[in-house]
Amino acid sequence: MAEVVRLNLERMVPELEELRDSGIFNEGSFVCYSPNIIYEFQTTHIVQYETNDIVKERRRFEYRLKNRGVDKKDFLDYITYELNLEILKRQRKKEMGVQKRSKSDYVGVRRIHSIFTRALKKFQEDIRLWLQYADFCARSGSTRSLARLFPKALQLHPRSVGLWIHAASFEISCNNNYDASRTILQRGLRINKKSQKLWLEYFRMELLYLQRTVMRREVLGIDDDGDNEEKDEAMRQVLDGAIPKAVFHQAMSEISDDVRFAMQFYDLSQELPVEASDSISSDVEQYCRDRFGAQNEMFWNALAKSKHNHQSVEVAVSTYETAIARIPSVKMFELFASYLINQEDQAVLLTSVCQRALDNKAVSNNLFEMWISGLMRLGSWNSLKRVCDAYTAKFPSSVNAWSLVLDLAVRSKDKTVETKFNTAIKALKGKEHSLAVHEQYLDWSISRVDAEEMNRRFQSSLRYVSQEASLCRKYISWASMQNDTSYLENAMSLVLTQPFGRPNDCSLFLKCANLVQTTKRAVAIYEQAVLSSTIREDARIWTAYVSLLRKGGDEMAAGRVQWRATESLKGAQKNRFLMC
Repeated sequence: MAEVVRLNLERMVPELEELRDSGIFNEGSFVCYSPNIIYEFQTTHIVQYETNDIVKERRRFEYRLKNRGVDKKDFLDYITYELNLEILKRQRKKEMGVQKRSKSDYVGVRRIHSIFTRALKKFQEDIRLWLQYADFCARSGSTRSLARLFPKALQLHPRSVGLWIHAASFEISCNNNYDASRTILQRGLRINKKSQKLWLEYFRMELLYLQRTVMRREVLGIDDDGDNEEKDEAMRQVLDGAIPKAVFHQAMSEISDDVRFAMQFYDLSQELPVEASDSISSDVEQYCRDRFGAQNEMFWNALAKSKHNHQSVEVAVSTYETAIARIPSVKMFELFASYLINQEDQAVLLTSVCQRALDNKAVSNNLFEMWISGLMRLGSWNSLKRVCDAYTAKFPSSVNAWSLVLDLAVRSKDKTVETKFNTAIKALKGKEHSLAVHEQYLDWSISRVDAEEMNRRFQSSLRYVSQEASLCRKYISWASMQNDTSYLENAMSLVLTQPFGRPNDCSLFLKCANLVQTTKRAVAIYEQAVLSSTIREDARIWTAYVSLLRKGGDEMAAGRVQWRATESLKGAQKNRFLMC
């Protein structure tokens, strides 16, 4: 191992000597050429990495890579170090005004290639590592390495869609070779026939090729008035988007039942700035209409959104109008309303669409909520009251419906608000999520009824919505502010016991213990708390219990409680208690 490392380090000597002789790095002490360099060193965490330090670091990395238990991270750390060193080298050369490239500029990049190669021999199965290497090759302009990399990677990982796409993109971006890119994507699709990403990339590539063909013909002034009519006709078909259309239909023959996937081809075709885009998008749209359009809401939604993105709001609205005329379903109305609610100036149309949904008996909770939101935006309070009443009539067991109705009634100072609260509570009896309505009722009642009636309402709500911590805490807080301490005692007796309270809520016991006026009563609350198997395992209750006894000067009792705590608590909770 040591011999191999020594040989690797000896190969670095000419590079380091060149860097030292040129003054880019020095041997031993740190040399500063400007204050800016100091800042760059600090920000890149490469401080004082001069030639001696570079040798030490590389030796350390080389030994790590020769270790039997070497991990991928060891290789990546080495690569990161070398990349940062290259950055520092370029910064120093720029600072010194050195523009001419030297041998050391190439040696550093080759070393990073070498580390990647060694890593990939060890971790061939790691697709992400192959992609990281490909990214480095692209950024460093190593096109030859990229050309050698992809065949090896694809041979090992033919199911990796990302590798196929990267390989195809490389042929276009680096070699301007659309034929090679097409071949790669076709090979990838033979293996991954159901890959949506590959089909979309293939379609996109053909669109780019079509765009390139059109631009070349325009620049060269080529027309179709030649002697070969058959050839001219073939070119006219190509220019009309025949190849992208064929790719689309091939994709649909493999993945035929995904409307979202199909409409992505429509979006891609709309982005193409050539005449053929209309022909291609029309072909895609027609196929989707024939295949999905009869009763498929998602097709119409995707089509309308594409119209919005590439044409206008008006065209999108027209598409939605066509959709609800053909498919007057709850889902279709919801999709239309969801679109409109995100448009600033479409509140009037939104309310109209929701009214039509109600007329067609195609309403839902979501639709009503969007309808109410639109009316609030318009400030149509009379219509809002009517719609809210319709909402609760249609969905009498909906918590959201009643919550909205009651909020509106309170805000508008409706004289029948209490009747509505009672109706709502009765309608929602037994509903697990009716807490919001009860809290609305109690908040409204606090300033309007006397203490005795308020106490009754709290207890009544707890019987409807049992075991809700927020409601229990609200009751306790209200009771603690009353002049009569009996309210607090009644509240605590209710919320700290079954079946109406939260006897397993540690914070509730802590709150109650802090509110009582005597140590004896607080001790009783803590004793009740530690009887619960859940609370007994919470360090907070024991800490507060011990603290109370010590403040009262009863060290003997505090010691007994402390011993009980150590017996009851386990793990992290026990450590937390002992540290207090």
